[in-house]
Amino acid sequence: MTQSNVRRDQLIFAASLALVIGLFIFLGVQLHVEDGPLAFDWKIIWHSIRNGSITYGNGLYNPPWALLFLLPLGFVPVQIGWGIFTFLTLATLVMSVQSPSPQAFWKRFVSILLVATAYPALRLYGDANVDALVILGIWLLVAGYNRRISWMMALGVLIATIKPQAVTLLLIILAVYCWQHLVPKIWIRAAGIVMVVVLISLLAYGGGWFDAISVGTLPSGISLPGLLSELDVPQGLIVLVQLLIGGITLGVALKGPPVFSTLKIGMLTVASMIVSPYTNGHGMVIAMALVAAPFLLLRPFLGVMLILLLDFPIATFISNSQASQIKLGYYWTGVLIIYWIVALVVYYRNEILLLSGENRKSKKS
Repeated sequence: MTQSNVRRDQLIFAASLALVIGLFIFLGVQLHVEDGPLAFDWKIIWHSIRNGSITYGNGLYNPPWALLFLLPLGFVPVQIGWGIFTFLTLATLVMSVQSPSPQAFWKRFVSILLVATAYPALRLYGDANVDALVILGIWLLVAGYNRRISWMMALGVLIATIKPQAVTLLLIILAVYCWQHLVPKIWIRAAGIVMVVVLISLLAYGGGWFDAISVGTLPSGISLPGLLSELDVPQGLIVLVQLLIGGITLGVALKGPPVFSTLKIGMLTVASMIVSPYTNGHGMVIAMALVAAPFLLLRPFLGVMLILLLDFPIATFISNSQASQIKLGYYWTGVLIIYWIVALVVYYRNEILLLSGENRKSKKS
C-alpha cells in the first residue's frame, strides 16, 4: 500500500469518525437533554467543570487529576458533551469485542449487538457517566506497560483512576510488575508524571475534593462492603471479606505470567469493584466490557449467559415494583461476584495450570 493510499484511508476514517460524532451531538440537541431526564450524571459533571474550572459540592466525587481531561467539554453546551460521551461509550463497547480472526465477522457482529444493547449499556447511554474512560484508561496503561512507554502508562493510570474503585488491585499488580520486570528509568518516569499531575491538581482543587468525599453521602452502591454494611454486618467481618477476596485475586494474578491478559484484567477489575467501599451501578458496564465481552468470542455460550445476567433486571422495571427496585443493588453485587468467580477460575485453568503443565512436559522432553 502506497503512502498516498494510507493517507487517503486515514482521511476517510477521520471524516467518518467526525460524521458519527456529529450525529450523536445532533441527537443530543434534538432530544433536548438539557431539560429532560437524559444525561443525569453528565449534567452533574458538566456543571462542575463549566468554563474550565472544577467545582465540587453538587454530587461530584471523582478525583481532580482525572477530571482535568474533561475540562475542554466544560466550554461546550451540555448536549454536545452528552453526544460525545454516548459515542465514546458505544465505541468502547464495540472495541471490547475483539475477534481472533477476520473470518469471525458475523460472530463478532452478533457479539457487539449483544453488548451494545445490554441493559447496563442502555442505562449508561442515557446517564452519560464516565465509565468508558475507565476502560480506555486501563487499555492505555496496559499498552504502555507492554510497549515500555512511560508517558502512555502514566496517562492510562491518570484516566483510569477517574473511578479509583475499579482499578485498585490492577494498579497493585502493575506496580509489582514494573518493579520486577521493567528497567527502572521507565517506571520511575511514569511514576514521576503521575505524581506531578496529581500534586498539581490537588494543590488547585484538592480542598474541594476532600470536602466533598468527607461530607458527601453516597448510597450503598453495588460493592460487597456496601451491601454488608446495609445488612448491619460487623465492620471487622467486612474487612476480613475484603482482605480474603483481594488476597485471593492478587495471589492468583501473581502466580501467573507477568503479562496483562484479557482474563487477568477482567479478574482484577471486577474484584476491585467488589471489595471497594463504594461502586456505582454503572460499573457493570466495566465488568461487561472486560469480562463478558471477551467471553462472547472465546466461549460463546458462557459469554451469552453472562450477558443475560445483565439483561435480567429489565424485568424489574417492567413490573415497576418498588421492592424489586430496592433489591436490584443486591442483584448487581451477586452478578459481580459471579463475574469474578468465572474470570478467576478460567484464568487459573488457562494461564496457570495449562502453562505449568506445558512447562513440565517441555522439561521432561
